[in-house]
Amino acid sequence: MTQIQKKWQVLTMAAAFFVTPLSFAMGCNDAGEPVQFVELSANGKVLDSWDVLNTEYHRVKLPNGMELGIKIEPAEKEKYLEILKQSKRTAFSELVKITLQDMNQSAPKKDSFTWGGTNSRQGYGNVGKNDDRPGVQVDLWLLKPHCVSEKSLMKDSK
Repeated sequence: MTQIQKKWQVLTMAAAFFVTPLSFAMGCNDAGEPVQFVELSANGKVLDSWDVLNTEYHRVKLPNGMELGIKIEPAEKEKYLEILKQSKRTAFSELVKITLQDMNQSAPKKDSFTWGGTNSRQGYGNVGKNDDRPGVQVDLWLLKPHCVSEKSLMKDSK
């Protein structure tokens, strides 16, 4: 093994040592409850990531100049009942409502809304395309883990 390979190996191990504990904490709040996490990429490049703490629009400037608003909301009980009735399934993954909006307009119009899993990738092509600008491929990576806390462990052991 060359000196350069040894240095890279040491750097990789050091990075893993510091990054791994952070990844375990991501997605859970101090009370041990899951928090929806979103990472947005445009044309394959990560632009932003955030925890969804409310149902306000999160704004991201896309490479084509469009300011995109993203709102993530929990699915309501009625949506689950509708899907269960239509699909005749007994259970399925947790959902969120994802609304995309062009925030550049004086009176913003909703571009689209979809339903997606809390742990999924949602892709949108040609976002912001008009006569003056090209569209952008936008991907939302959603993560909402199952959180384990000391409190939940104690509750389970009773």
